[in-house]
Parts: sequence; C-alpha cells; structure tokens
Amino acid sequence: MKTTKKLQIIQAILMYVLQLPILLLAVFITFNIHISDDLSSILIKVALLLYFIVLIPLSIVTLIAGFLTGNKADISCIKTTMILKILLIPWFINNFIICFCIWAGTLNPFLFLAGPILIFLFIINTYLFMISLSATNIINILTKWTKKELPTSTELIVILIFHFCFCLDVIASILYYNNLKKINVEVVG
Repeated sequence: MKTTKKLQIIQAILMYVLQLPILLLAVFITFNIHISDDLSSILIKVALLLYFIVLIPLSIVTLIAGFLTGNKADISCIKTTMILKILLIPWFINNFIICFCIWAGTLNPFLFLAGPILIFLFIINTYLFMISLSATNIINILTKWTKKELPTSTELIVILIFHFCFCLDVIASILYYNNLKKINVEVVG
C-alpha cells in the first residue's frame, strides 16, 4: 500500500512540475518578455518529453497499482488520496486553461478539423490522471461493499459514481474518507 501512496505523491508532484514550462512561457508572453526561440522551443520539448516518457507511464502504473492494492487500502491511504485530490484542484484548473488555449488555436479554417480531435485527447488525458488517483478508492469501496463492511446506501452509490466524474471526484474522496472515519469511530467506540 505504501508503494501506491508513493506513486500517487510522485505523480501529483510531476503533474505540477510538468506544467511549469508551459506556465513560464505564458508569463513571458503575457508580460511581453522577449525570449529566444531556442529557449521556448527547449521548454516545450522538455515538457513534452517528460510528459510522454515519464508522466503518462507513471499514471498508468499508478492506475494499475491502485486497482491491485485498493482492496488492502487503509484509512491513511484513503486520506492521502483525498489530500492529493484537494491539492490538485489548481492543477486541473490550469490544465483546463492550457487545453482551452491550445484548442482556441485551432479556430481558423485550416485547423478547424483538429479541434474535436484535440478536445477528445485532452479529455482522455485528464481522465487518465483523475482515474489513476481514484483507483484506490474505487476498488476499496467495491471490496468493502462486497464484503459487507460498508452498508449499502444511496450515499455510497453516489460516492462511487462521483469518482468517475470530473470535479465530483474530489467531493467523493472527501465523503468517502469521512464515512470511513465515522465507521472506524463507531467500531472502536
């Protein structure tokens, strides 16, 4: 379980680190700071290289680890997932802005057909990051539910469904953590 927590933390850190070159370029453009084309080209290449060689494979490994170890997750692992999801809210907002700006670049007659393809790729990409962090919670809910450790309720079903929806997954992780905490207090107390 510690491996999954470490993978999730490394993924969250890398997600922020890989946005830095793009945000740095945005700052340069916004404040009209002239940089050489070589520097901007290097920043973009480094970001893309790390993104495709490190972050995407790491997200897939985190997803697989979450599915394999989610049934053994304790409350501290669920808490880590909740904290990471809360801390990644600014990342997802920046991701949306960056994706929107890239998509807006396709609003000319020659690139117009690329727009829907880019939207599809952005959604798949962002969904991979979201689900890789939610995998532990999803498997944990399903395992505890099938073992009758969690009572069947509408709230539990809603929490499970929310884990698959953008933005609502943060609410779901908070609700699930609070439910587990409440159940642990009732069992101990």
